[in-house]
Amino acid sequence: MRVLLIGKYPPAQGGIATKTHWLVNALVSQGLVFDIVTAAPPLYRCADFCPPPHLSSHWSLSDNPMPWFLPEADLTTERLATAALHACASHPPDVVEVNYLAPFGLAALLVARELGVPLLARHAGSDLAKLLSHHEVAGSLVRVLKAAAVVATTVDAQKIVAGFGIPAERTVVVSRYVPDPRAFTSCPRHKEDGKVLLVAGKLNYHWRWKALDTLMAALERAREWNVRLVGGGKGDTAFRDFLAERGSSNRFHFESFQTPDAMPAVIAESDAVWAVRRPEDVPDVANLIWEAAAVGRTCFVAENQIDHLDLARLGSLGAHLRSVDASDPSSVSDALTECAAAPAPPAIELQEIFADYVAEQRALYHRAGEA
Repeated sequence: MRVLLIGKYPPAQGGIATKTHWLVNALVSQGLVFDIVTAAPPLYRCADFCPPPHLSSHWSLSDNPMPWFLPEADLTTERLATAALHACASHPPDVVEVNYLAPFGLAALLVARELGVPLLARHAGSDLAKLLSHHEVAGSLVRVLKAAAVVATTVDAQKIVAGFGIPAERTVVVSRYVPDPRAFTSCPRHKEDGKVLLVAGKLNYHWRWKALDTLMAALERAREWNVRLVGGGKGDTAFRDFLAERGSSNRFHFESFQTPDAMPAVIAESDAVWAVRRPEDVPDVANLIWEAAAVGRTCFVAENQIDHLDLARLGSLGAHLRSVDASDPSSVSDALTECAAAPAPPAIELQEIFADYVAEQRALYHRAGEA
């Protein structure tokens, strides 16, 4: 089976791009073929990423300026569709997939109709939660979902998707991401003075949703910890200014985005991972929670996130979690102090769960191809 994927994928950074990277790697090893077309904004790009040799084609839109006579246009939909048609010109796909509704959904729908092949539409938590609140684009994005042969949704969002009038027989509730245990393996932490807490991912304007202000206040008591912040974004300057105003800049060490292949080592080099989200953030689960467990590291989460974690499926995950009150620095500092004194948890066993996850995803593609 050949899949034309139009959506988030490295060198673009983010949870969707990362888990798609690992899933594609696993599915290619089982015989699927992928052509991938993506867009990677400079602000959220990993400069060191090289497409894996097993990808049939990989197109990442350039930053070339638009024609002078279209000064207000970025032509994203047109460019994505054109690149996708070029990518599959010699070998038409069996399925066109989109893994994030905007700006990729309309391009994927156009290409699927042009080629006469089924469309597999995946949404994320953030595109439903944020994009559908904008009336300028919501209507077209819902049409993408309605036009899809198969819509892949989540436990948290299936009621929302059902509300669009999509028949149940065209909707599949898929399991959450599981790290590839071949890449995320347990590694010993190098002995160094102090403890390192990893914060990884986009640092947008809503960085307080990640409770980084609470973490900063907690570090005033949990003096043994420093923070390694891997990422950046539109909120980077504002957060650095916030730290400087409070004299905490020396506790945070900033690095640029890392490639998905580099992240297992980054996690292993830390003592614990911060994945806390406040209730006002998108009701979704960060990849880092499972990745930390796969490497054998403690992961901090907010009390409100526990309900979104599939503990029935990953029963031993609970041993890797420390729940905190995202708005209470004392709760966080106490948890940090306890974590510093405790031994690292053993790496979670994921081989069977990952195999089931990949098999489920492979079945999803075949279902779409047969629609």
